Amino acid sequence: MTQPVVECCDPRDRADQIKDLFARNGQPGFDAVFERAYRPRAEAGLKSWVGWIGDRAVMHISVASQRFGDGSRALTGGLLGDLMVDEAHRDFWAPLLMLRSMVSDVRREGRIDFLLTTMTRASESLFKAGGFRPFGQLRRYVFPLMRPYLAFARLRSGARSGRDSEVPLDDAQMAARLPLLASSGFWRAEARPEFYATRIPRGDYADGTWVGVGGERDRARQAWALLCRHGTWPEVTLADAFWGRDTGGLPDVVLAAARWARAKRFGRLSISTLDASQASRDLKRAGFLARPSVADVLLLQLGKSAPPPVDNWFLTAFVGSSW
Repeated sequence: MTQPVVECCDPRDRADQIKDLFARNGQPGFDAVFERAYRPRAEAGLKSWVGWIGDRAVMHISVASQRFGDGSRALTGGLLGDLMVDEAHRDFWAPLLMLRSMVSDVRREGRIDFLLTTMTRASESLFKAGGFRPFGQLRRYVFPLMRPYLAFARLRSGARSGRDSEVPLDDAQMAARLPLLASSGFWRAEARPEFYATRIPRGDYADGTWVGVGGERDRARQAWALLCRHGTWPEVTLADAFWGRDTGGLPDVVLAAARWARAKRFGRLSISTLDASQASRDLKRAGFLARPSVADVLLLQLGKSAPPPVDNWFLTAFVGSSW
């Protein structure tokens, strides 16, 4: 079999061939993903690695740079996305060639400190052969939106009651607030308006609404949750959250989100975040129930500085792939 030739490219320059690869392999919906996510994110440096047989794309993987951290501890991560290989080339060695070529190119460029990806069982051996190591698990947590349960959870966690505010995803005031917000004490993805705009709408995140609780004029007392209706399930998903140092922390913001979701007549509120992290323990303290893991998270350190351990992260599934 002819070995594919691997090329790093701006995906906008190879859009038709990349879309065709996904359509041939049962993913015609990638066309919309490309227009929503790839075109604008390529302007910010997203790159694709494509395996070619002649002028036909037979493999693909992308890397989007994403700033993580809080000031002095900031690092640049590379989020892997949309691994696709034609069935005829799913022989381990051809995809491994593409993966190693991508890692080599990113390492040589020197702008990205670590690579982060989720994996399926089918791709586990591929990523591990490419140097990636287990970092953590994304686990789904669910809050049943029954009035007695919500009242009990608030009492047990000591969360504040308060007046909730609601603004749409693209609200200009929220765009101005984002660079000033933090998730106090946690290491997280940087907040930028375009970060959210390229990830909504998609299957698990049909739309977006910011729900806030706390002092409008005092950022240290503010808490905000980004809530999204699920595309097919009767639930709302907490995609991201921020809270100031003088709030009750994550329990405050998720229970404000639960209060809002119940008023909108949703049946449950869910969030997928790193298991074994402080954030997951805070969710349990707020009354969230653990469900089976969603995906394994793998990491490959490229620079001298290592990301902090899982315990310090606030990472949700929303940060991941474009789908």
